[in-house]
Parts: sequence; structure tokens; C-alpha cells
Amino acid sequence: MLRCKTAEMIKQENAVHLLAYNHIRANIARAVCLNDKEPRHLSFMAVVLLMRNTASLCITLTGAALGKIVHPLIIAMAQTEIGQRTRPNQPRVVKRRPKSYSCMTKRRSEYACG
Repeated sequence: MLRCKTAEMIKQENAVHLLAYNHIRANIARAVCLNDKEPRHLSFMAVVLLMRNTASLCITLTGAALGKIVHPLIIAMAQTEIGQRTRPNQPRVVKRRPKSYSCMTKRRSEYACG
């Protein structure tokens, strides 16, 4: 859901979402390269949660302390593997049934309630 109302702010919001997505994918790629794993076997949402939980810690750290936390963070990302999941069979039916009411063709205020 976009929260902005002007076209310029919507563009900026989309750019920030793409920036965050690419940053997460880049970190997954770094974790994959350093730990000999497949990128599709790592959980995107688990990495998002891991980065959210460590963001406040990374903001407060500086210099050498920040450098010491990067490698364990990448190792933790590499351990967020997705298990083998089986998909349940989905019925081939339409869930929504037609209602016995007519479509709304006028404003709400024009209808007589009661």
C-alpha cells in the first residue's frame, strides 16, 4: 500500500521500496557467495526480519565494531534456509457466489434505507 498522495512522493516511495528490496537481495547474494548455498534456498522474509532486528544495533555501532558484526550477520543470513514445502491441492471452483441483490448504480444518499 502506498501512503503518499502526490505523484512525486509516490515515485520516491517506490524508489525507496526498490532500494530496500535490492539491498536485501544483495545481502542474500553476499551470504550465498560466502557460504556456498543456492540463493533460492534462503528465505527472503527471514532475512528481512533479521535485518529489521539488527538495524538499531547497526545504527549505534561505528567503525571497527560495525565491521565485527557484519560477518556474523551474513552467516546468520545463510542459515535462513527454506524447508521443502508441499502445496495443498486447491479446488478449481469460484469462491464468490452471485448475490441476490442488484448492483449499486446510484449514490448511497439516493437510496431509501429501512
